[in-house]
Amino acid sequence: MELEACPRCGARNPADAAWCGQCYLRLDGADDTSDAEPAVAAGPDRPEEIPRDDPAGDVATWTCATCGEPVPIDVDRCPICGTSLVEAFAPARSRPGPAETLVASVLPGYGLVRVGLVGQGTILGMLSLFGLLGGLALVAVGRTVGWVMVGTGVGVAGLAARDALAEADGRTAWTRRPAAVSLVAVVVVGLAAVTIAIAAIGARTP
Repeated sequence: MELEACPRCGARNPADAAWCGQCYLRLDGADDTSDAEPAVAAGPDRPEEIPRDDPAGDVATWTCATCGEPVPIDVDRCPICGTSLVEAFAPARSRPGPAETLVASVLPGYGLVRVGLVGQGTILGMLSLFGLLGGLALVAVGRTVGWVMVGTGVGVAGLAARDALAEADGRTAWTRRPAAVSLVAVVVVGLAAVTIAIAAIGARTP
């Protein structure tokens, strides 16, 4: 194919090209006193040509479905309540009523799962079962201090049930706060460590 150099930028173009592929100078001999560039498709080579949805420069936002806070579109989790972008645009689900939630709470943490707080319900359920089963294991080998862990497990299950009922009533659960579940976990693990240490000391005492 015969190529010719562009008189403006020197780029080599096909001899029958109407425009220079590098600088868009008119090459077909037509009158072009303005040197105006033809309309070209936006792409990686011309980022300045990419149309913008928001010419005023305002930051696009999405509205948190839980607290109503406007959140910048490039942030995937609400900084106020922790609701994720996926949760905000998820199809609305029917929330179980208080009676149904109370029945579900018989299994520790499951009431929270039923009202949509899957992460909180799973963690609190595991902490509750850890306290209950660990405490009963100590009691079974004659360490009455294990009842402390049993009581802790029952307390965590009660907290999960209370928060599940609050959500079912349209109120905000305490454990919806990011730091709340971490606090419960620290308390449960701390009490378990103390209880096991006391049981171990008692086992060594004649």
